[in-house]
Amino acid sequence: MANQVDPRLASVRPTVDASAGYDEGLRAYMMSVYNYMASGVLLTGLVAMLIASNPALL
Repeated sequence: MANQVDPRLASVRPTVDASAGYDEGLRAYMMSVYNYMASGVLLTGLVAMLIASNPALL
């Protein structure tokens, strides 16, 4: 079964410290990418709504 507890994994410990920080520069870059993508999706939705609501453009 998929949810069985495997006794071989009981002694496995994470190799990365839980208090390890993350790269702030990478986070800032990824946030700018996600914001850019969200802006594109928003613009696409607004254009689609404009076209769908105007019978002359259909």
